Amino acid sequence: KYYEIFAAQKNFGTRLINGPALRFDYIFKLGHIVPNAGKQSSSKAYIFVACSIDYEGAFETVYKVINSLADCCEYSIYIKLHPKMGGRNKFIKGILNYLGIRQLPKHIEFIDKPIEDILPQAKVLFCNSTSVAYEAIALNIPVVFIESDIWFDMDELEWFKGASFRARAKEDIIEVLNKISNMTQGELEKKEIFFKRITTETFNEPSHKLLKLFCA
Repeated sequence: KYYEIFAAQKNFGTRLINGPALRFDYIFKLGHIVPNAGKQSSSKAYIFVACSIDYEGAFETVYKVINSLADCCEYSIYIKLHPKMGGRNKFIKGILNYLGIRQLPKHIEFIDKPIEDILPQAKVLFCNSTSVAYEAIALNIPVVFIESDIWFDMDELEWFKGASFRARAKEDIIEVLNKISNMTQGELEKKEIFFKRITTETFNEPSHKLLKLFCA
């Protein structure tokens, strides 16, 4: 419907492209859901932490993950702050001060790499409110939503009961990570089917019946 509206305008012509949002283009190139995308080969398994643009929310999420998994050297932990959130150096310094340490543990690192270069091979995604959660399940990667002690929880996957794990305290985060690590093949296959249904509903072109709700 929207394509037809814009196509009728003279100024667009051949420049108008009907396809997925550029942000998610790499998911479509990978073929939507990638079976077992979250399983690494011989390289060390890693956890990916994605933060919202909200400074305080991101700070709480990062603090909780580092405080919980500082001694968990089994996994590397890569943390990506929202590219539009300013004060990166101040943020990292604040995290170190709040944790009472001078430098991060060797297995934890802040990174600037694009999502598409780091997410597809992650073992698990830890996050607060961010659409990266949808990208993770599209790649068959378990999502752990870090609940807040200071603000409302806005889990992007809350609409789909059971799509994400939730954790608030240190012991919760460790317990959930262990649960994900010990999931059986049968449990992984059920998750994959569930994720595929959510992904299809989220990324596929909406029906005319659905569009009528907004274009009436």
